[in-house]
Amino acid sequence: MNGESSQQVGRHPPPNYVALRKMGVKDFEGSSDPEVVDLWLLKLARTLDELRIDNHEDRIAMAVHVLQGTARDWWHLQPESEVVPIEITWNQFVKMFLDEYIPQTVRDDKREDFMRLKQHRGQSVTEYTELFKKLNKYVDPVYRTPAGVRDRYIQGLRADLKKCMGEAERASQATAYRAALRIERDEKTA
Repeated sequence: MNGESSQQVGRHPPPNYVALRKMGVKDFEGSSDPEVVDLWLLKLARTLDELRIDNHEDRIAMAVHVLQGTARDWWHLQPESEVVPIEITWNQFVKMFLDEYIPQTVRDDKREDFMRLKQHRGQSVTEYTELFKKLNKYVDPVYRTPAGVRDRYIQGLRADLKKCMGEAERASQATAYRAALRIERDEKTA
């Protein structure tokens, strides 16, 4: 066979389900909690990247492998699940999955929460920042640019913190965060 393996020439190796499990990807049985859904999907995508699973069909096959219960039932209701080989891309699968488990109405609500987000009295800079990061993934792409993230972050800070920030401290979200932490710390020690 000219030194060829038993696999067909040009055929990629089968998905490695054992490695997927060893790297900590858990079964997904469905959830109405956007955080649970997001964290599971993020862990899955990162693991597939680390395993260098680039082929759309293999990525989807591995995702489907860890769908259980109502999540597996959801997949079997999709017309795309009947087509072999799978004819959708990974991004299309992710969109279908998110549409099911984080419906557009929920994403719209989260986006509104983000747009209204203000640091309130009694809320630490760290608490505000954690909530900012959590909600930022639901917003329009304009707020995901470095300038958009910076501007929206500073806009939501308490007025007394913003007032004490110099121009250099407003260069990025990270520098604004460090400046706000410093100002908050100085207020507590004063």
